[in-house]
Amino acid sequence: MDINSTNTLVINQLNKDLLLCGYSLQIDASPSDCRFIQKIMEFLSKERKCNLEKLTHFFYRIDLDENQINNLHDMDVEELTYLVLNRLKKKVIFRSNFK
Repeated sequence: MDINSTNTLVINQLNKDLLLCGYSLQIDASPSDCRFIQKIMEFLSKERKCNLEKLTHFFYRIDLDENQINNLHDMDVEELTYLVLNRLKKKVIFRSNFK
């Protein structure tokens, strides 16, 4: 699995989990759009300020560690974005290894 296909699968999984949590945001999964990380950071920053309960539901949905969710206020948005993308990447790779 190359980096572009992995990134596409991660973004597709992100979009699926966002939709299942009631968000209408859809991130472009094309490999040519390198702004997807910035869009995720903006989304997380806004939701952390305005809709923490719904965002926490999203974090449970993607299966972030409970300690990470509880320390949400101590993290900057870049760290939070890394945690989300890293967790989704693990999900995608795990699924592809056990198909």
